[in-house]
Amino acid sequence: MLSGNRLQHLALGGLVAAILVAGSLANSADVTQKPASEANQGQKAVQDQDATQPLFVPPQKQVSPAEIKTADDKADYYAKADLDAQERMATEAERLAKFTDTQVSIGVAQSVLLFLTLGAAVFAAWAAWKAAEAGDEIVTVTRDSAERQLRAYVTISGCGISDLKTTKGPIKATLTMKNVGQTPAYDVVHPSAIGIHSFPRTDFPAPPQDLPLSKQVLGPNGIAYKFHTYRVLTDEENDGITAGKMAIYVFGEVRYRDVFGNSHTTKYRYMIGGRVGLRGKHMAACDDGNEAN
Repeated sequence: MLSGNRLQHLALGGLVAAILVAGSLANSADVTQKPASEANQGQKAVQDQDATQPLFVPPQKQVSPAEIKTADDKADYYAKADLDAQERMATEAERLAKFTDTQVSIGVAQSVLLFLTLGAAVFAAWAAWKAAEAGDEIVTVTRDSAERQLRAYVTISGCGISDLKTTKGPIKATLTMKNVGQTPAYDVVHPSAIGIHSFPRTDFPAPPQDLPLSKQVLGPNGIAYKFHTYRVLTDEENDGITAGKMAIYVFGEVRYRDVFGNSHTTKYRYMIGGRVGLRGKHMAACDDGNEAN
């Protein structure tokens, strides 16, 4: 069993311990409340500060006078460098502009040269075309001249008739056909007619084209004859011829082809009596109806 003194000592020790524990708890509560209050106040201050200035302001560096001079030199350096760069760019732009102008000038010169070349080519083509035309004309003229010089020309060199004053029988007429050209005449045909008619006469019918006529070749300087036999004239017809009121006509045409393949025709018309009267055995060419091609 414990003694009374020992119990008193234990009770006193417990009281002291209780007092110490209570004090510790009070201090802990104060410490806890104070940091919370301070934290709230700090947060409010920060919010008030955020409304007026940045949250973080970097510290300002103190620049020495030497450093300030160096910064100005750098600014001047960079400004000069920028100015130099701009001047170089302006120089290059000017060079580029001059180069562009040169290219434009060269292009214009080339265009002008091309235009002149085209003009010269067109002129040369035109001159060649004109020369070709002139050459063709010369060739044509030369060919035509050669053909005209070398072709056949068939003509009627004369027409004779019986002497009307002495002839008592039928009237006879003889046509002389001659090729005066340098080459032969081919497929020569000679339709013709003879008749008596009042003077003057204007209606001479063309020979039919479909008459069955023999064809012949008449060489250079060749001669051929065509004979006509007419009826006996009446006394009235003889008196009319003598008085110049009637005439005997011989007319026709010669058709032929030359060595160049071209066709030609010689037309003729002869008469005796009328205004020419009696001329023995030779008939006279009429004023019209004698032509050739």
